[in-house]
Amino acid sequence: MSKLPDVLGALIADGLGAIGVPGASSAGEAVKGYLQRSSDAARVILLDEFRRGNIDAANVAAEDDRVSVVYRYLRASWEGSARVNLRLLAKAIVGRIKTNSLVADEFLPHADALAALSRDEIILLATMYGVQSCLEDPPSIDDALRIDEIAQRKNELWEETEQKLEAIGWSKDRIQAAGNRALRSGYVLAGSGWDGVLSFRPSPLLIDLCKTVDFTDALRREGDGTPAN
Repeated sequence: MSKLPDVLGALIADGLGAIGVPGASSAGEAVKGYLQRSSDAARVILLDEFRRGNIDAANVAAEDDRVSVVYRYLRASWEGSARVNLRLLAKAIVGRIKTNSLVADEFLPHADALAALSRDEIILLATMYGVQSCLEDPPSIDDALRIDEIAQRKNELWEETEQKLEAIGWSKDRIQAAGNRALRSGYVLAGSGWDGVLSFRPSPLLIDLCKTVDFTDALRREGDGTPAN
């Protein structure tokens, strides 16, 4: 049975070996050094999340899907993803393993989105989820008859999200910019506020992800800012 530490080592060795470019030894060594440092940091974060999730890291890489996902995780580190993004990816991997739902085809779109999030987007998503996750509760028949009331509630919750972010020093423009950038991830949905300015709310994709991925904990553990409380 393949063991995760062995798989990590093999993937890292392959990545480093691919940089051996004849005639460009100085540049090649510089890149290898960068990849090695990135790989070491990524390995520590992933194994830490496995320990915190009470998962035996020695025996979780026996399936092709899991090897594919681990490779995508390492590639994120090689491509310059920040530590907090790697922490989110590691949490997502652990969460899918714990729920027995780690399928490469379904996970890789999440990997691409999580790896590309900026720090501001992560803080926005964490704050938004903490305030607005109730919006994605399944609607009842009565809810369907109260569309205006639901729309008003969505705007009120977005205003509360804005207030929390403003309390930690964010401007309205910064909040709007982070919301607009986050649209590409698929984790937020946009709507029109009462003042005509875009408002944002968590998408079902984010609600589902946050069942196993704690954005707030990732920010706290990496010392990369915290969502507004």
